[in-house]
Amino acid sequence: MADYRYLALKPDGQEIRGKVSANDESEAASKLQGTHLHVLELSPLADRVWWGNFELTLSRKWPPDRLAVWSRQLATLIGAGVPILQSLRIMYQQGEMASAKKVMQAIIARVENGDPLSFAMAEHGSTFPPLLIQMIRVGEVSGTMNETLERMAFYFETDHKNGEKIKSALIYPLVVGLMSILVTIFVVVRIVPTFVSTFADEGASLPIATRTVIAISHFLIHDWWMVLGGVVVILGSDIVAKRRLGRYRLRRDGLLLRLPVIGSLQQKMIVSQFSRTMSLLMSSAVPIVEGVKVARQVVNNDAVATTLQSAVNGLEAGNRLSDSLRESRWIPSLVTEMVAIGEETGSLDVMLSKLADLYETEVASMASRMQALLEPVMILVLAAVVGLIVLAVLAPEFKLIQVLH
Repeated sequence: MADYRYLALKPDGQEIRGKVSANDESEAASKLQGTHLHVLELSPLADRVWWGNFELTLSRKWPPDRLAVWSRQLATLIGAGVPILQSLRIMYQQGEMASAKKVMQAIIARVENGDPLSFAMAEHGSTFPPLLIQMIRVGEVSGTMNETLERMAFYFETDHKNGEKIKSALIYPLVVGLMSILVTIFVVVRIVPTFVSTFADEGASLPIATRTVIAISHFLIHDWWMVLGGVVVILGSDIVAKRRLGRYRLRRDGLLLRLPVIGSLQQKMIVSQFSRTMSLLMSSAVPIVEGVKVARQVVNNDAVATTLQSAVNGLEAGNRLSDSLRESRWIPSLVTEMVAIGEETGSLDVMLSKLADLYETEVASMASRMQALLEPVMILVLAAVVGLIVLAVLAPEFKLIQVLH
């Protein structure tokens, strides 16, 4: 037997973490479900290592672009009339990453024993997202595996493209910001000390700006380890708190959504993911309660995930989805109104698809605007910082020249 670490929800919606022993992930999930827990994350302890007193997770989750290629390849083979087992074997032979070949080998062994593909994939929940597993299960039942995989390939391709647009919008400002920091450190550490000796020899009184720059230079030269240690402590505390404290994650994710510009962009991305996920599931005849449960796991924000868990509780109590979403501060009113219209007209999947298209377009447009705005701003910031340092250093020089003359 092996040990598995899990993150699950109690019937009242409270998160709980723990460890369970089982022969495989499927048995571990069954044990947890038997205790009325809704499993959110389940991973073998073999994927975790200890470094001192800190636990480190070695993630095996495939990124969206890899999931898109995987789904597209399998859809193409099945669409060409190749049986699923043979299709998996062909994909295994073409696998490049060692971890991917290991996962594929385990899935093939399960399918050879007569298990459905979705069941085999569910044992690797740390690799495949819940949405893909659920959709493949639907495709197996409905006999539309080819169409289902094509839709999932499109979903992951869109997700990957949106992520790349955000990265492209932020990478230039980040590079310029990093260069600003490096140039500032270089000037303060290497150039400023050269002038300090001159100031000391002449005994000139220095402006407050110059004294401030000299103090910063001294600190960076002699006490740089304090800055590095502070950064490590802050980042390490954030990582540990995110993994172990549900209340911290909830407040942290809520704060991120309140940030200007970045918060709005993240909110639009979350709404887009939620709408696209729900549209896919509902158009495949997945019950709305199960659809919201899957969407909750797709959304990578605890503040919104808590809203969706409340929506699940409301749906199970007989309420409408739009009523539960309307009570959340994180869900735009446009979303709740369109969901309400979809519920009244019986076309909720169509409305959710339109919402996904709308917000995906807004995300792309907002990312482009951010890139166009941040580039000149970061250049101005860099020029201002370097200019102030140079002015603080040269001002006493001009004063010394006047005194000597």
